[in-house]
Amino acid sequence: MRTAQVPRHEYDEVAVSSNEVLESNVAAIRVDLDELKNNFNAAVARLDADIRALASKFEAEIRRAAEKAEKDLEKFAARIDGQFADIRQDMSEMRTDMREMRAEMREMRGDDKSLRDKVSDLRDTVSDLNDKVSGIASKQNGLFWLISGLGALITLAIAVGTAFHWFGAGGSAGPGP
Repeated sequence: MRTAQVPRHEYDEVAVSSNEVLESNVAAIRVDLDELKNNFNAAVARLDADIRALASKFEAEIRRAAEKAEKDLEKFAARIDGQFADIRQDMSEMRTDMREMRAEMREMRGDDKSLRDKVSDLRDTVSDLNDKVSGIASKQNGLFWLISGLGALITLAIAVGTAFHWFGAGGSAGPGP
């Protein structure tokens, strides 16, 4: 006949410290924990101050860049406005010249020989005007590309500024603790 064996558990005894030793260990842990907490709070305060300093520095740089860009843009706009005014004046003068030429052509129809000479001169003048108009069209096309390129650069600057959180509110760069 078989007998079932019951496992025996042997208990290891652990030395238990006295309450005074435990309390002194807990007090030492508390002191260390308080010291670590103070060091952590000081490090967070230093990081926060550094972040604020960098944010104010970047804000100042962004303001300076924005002011410079605004001044440059105003100068550019004034120059473009001046060029457009010149082009408008030239176009007005050309229209006036064309009107005068048409009036002269009506007067010259009576005299065939002088009409041929004047028509030849008129063709040369129209050719010159056509060259000027072509030049103006080229300038306008170049101006359009320049303005488009500037718009693309401004859009790129805004995108980069947004990506680096240069335009964010709150004065901190990144997530807080």
